[in-house]
Amino acid sequence: MAATLGIIGIGYIGQAIARRSLGFDMQVLYHNRSRLSPEPEVSTNHIHYVSKEKLLQQADHVILMLPYSKESHSTVGAAELALMKLPVALVNLAAWHHR
Repeated sequence: MAATLGIIGIGYIGQAIARRSLGFDMQVLYHNRSRLSPEPEVSTNHIHYVSKEKLLQQADHVILMLPYSKESHSTVGAAELALMKLPVALVNLAAWHHR
């Protein structure tokens, strides 16, 4: 059975990661403030938009691809960790923008 990759934050880099997951035969779920249009969903390894809760419950690997801000600081906390199935790999690639 193929692993499921969950991407929270599907900007340019998140979409590039989703395209590369094709070589690993992964199903890709994503959550974002807004859903992508159908064309990028299809061209980016047939990714599927889901709620953050569903992504956390179903993904074997979760990648955070969010710019760091006060709002994104608590994207994954104790409640979100409790939703994740075990074992899960959680990778935070959130960008810190120092100004």
